[in-house]
This record gives sequence, C-alpha cells and structure tokens, in this order.
Amino acid sequence: MLRAAHADAPRPVENSGMLAALGHRVVTVPGDPANLHVATLEDLAVVRLLVR
Repeated sequence: MLRAAHADAPRPVENSGMLAALGHRVVTVPGDPANLHVATLEDLAVVRLLVR
C-alpha cells in the first residue's frame, strides 16, 4: 500500500497524512517516548544534543 501511494507522490511526504488523503483509515497507538522521529535537520540537531 505504501509503495503504491509513494509511486504517485511528487516528493517525499509523511506516510500517515498521505494515506489519510487517499482515503485510508489511520489510527494512533501508544509508543515509546524514546522512539524519536527525525525528519528535518532541526530534529537531527535535537537528537545529537540528547545523545551527548
């Protein structure tokens, strides 16, 4: 499903938003706060500070 959705995406996009826009049901589940989402250079800078 993700490969097919990304095949039509003109640029990289966030998976859940893309699937929701295509009409798929998206839900959230509890996660681990230590599982950080790194999507930008700013996110990476925060992670680098945390691992020092």
